[in-house]
Amino acid sequence: MTLMGSLLLAGQFAILQDMMAATVTLMPTADACLFELDPENNLGASTHLAAGTIRTGQRSRALYRFDLGQVPANAIIQSVTLTLRVVITPPGGPSSTFGLHRLLKSWSEGVHSGRRGGLAGASEVTWNSRVHPASQWSSPGAAAGSDYTAAASGSVFIAGNATYPFISSSGLVSDVQAWASNPVTNFGWILVCQAEGINQTARRFAAREDAANAPTLVVQYSVPAAAVAISGHVTYYNGVQTVPGVTVGLTGDKTEIAATDVGGAFSFSVSQSGSFAVSPSKLAETPPDQGVTTQDIALIRSHILGVGPLDSSLKLLAADVNASGSVTTLDIALIRRVILRSADSYPGGLWKFVRSDFTFANPSAPWIFDRSRSISNPTSNQPNLDFIGIKLGDVNATWTPP
Repeated sequence: MTLMGSLLLAGQFAILQDMMAATVTLMPTADACLFELDPENNLGASTHLAAGTIRTGQRSRALYRFDLGQVPANAIIQSVTLTLRVVITPPGGPSSTFGLHRLLKSWSEGVHSGRRGGLAGASEVTWNSRVHPASQWSSPGAAAGSDYTAAASGSVFIAGNATYPFISSSGLVSDVQAWASNPVTNFGWILVCQAEGINQTARRFAAREDAANAPTLVVQYSVPAAAVAISGHVTYYNGVQTVPGVTVGLTGDKTEIAATDVGGAFSFSVSQSGSFAVSPSKLAETPPDQGVTTQDIALIRSHILGVGPLDSSLKLLAADVNASGSVTTLDIALIRRVILRSADSYPGGLWKFVRSDFTFANPSAPWIFDRSRSISNPTSNQPNLDFIGIKLGDVNATWTPP
């Protein structure tokens, strides 16, 4: 497989950038109870909130809202666990499953306390109103499908007094992800007993006013590490031309390919944590003899005969078209085949690339050189990862873009 093919294949399965993981534990910023027994009462400051059905058949539902300001807007939510504590269980009350549903409309907590609260004042939530008295629920007690989602985001089977975690689920994660990304949609959850038709399923759950037993929301999330740009240019070895259409491969902790633009520029966005390598290649060109003429053959012949040595390391690399580590008449024969169009490349391809800051240990024998650049844990943009391009056979550096 060619380098291009390998990079394309690898790019399809590129690994994710490193993430920075974090966990936050949150207390409710608002909680309240919808209490059918006293439908105009508010219980926004009670130390415990009712949910379920009492022995006379009236229902209750609890509301919870958490401020996710500690979670970055670009966070990727990994897990969500809400923990509630039952503090009062009616004697003989049957156990049942309680579900958390995402609320679709806003509500106001209120300031009334006690087992049955108090008559609601302005802008307080009740069984009948989400913001008393101006805004009612779609139906008393809030309606599935219009005031809250019909499907529960999470559920747990609840018996007697104990602590109950709503274990992370796709629904809970989805809710918190939506709220973190778009806080104006965060109206919290409503806790609904899934057996409201059965009396004495009601339980009293500790509210945020009961500090020792208050609800907690544990959110685990990750944030993509900040990205930086690594970029550069490919310039022809005459120092004048830029080289467009060069395939530049990024490998290491991220795999990607790019092509240099008309100005010879390329760029990649990478994580600040990771190791990367950048390597250019140009396997084909039309016409293949662009920039290569019989004049180049004459110059190489003079070099071989010792009457006109090639005077730079880069010219020597251009002359060694078969990558043998020497300049011989075989190179001349191969160049002639390309000029005559009986071949469209050389054994090692049409181009060589050298990193722009490379210093040859032996300028008269420049056969070992750096073809790539490596960088680890870049903390800022790296704009000068430049390379020099050499069209093989063009020893007088007359190549121009076709």
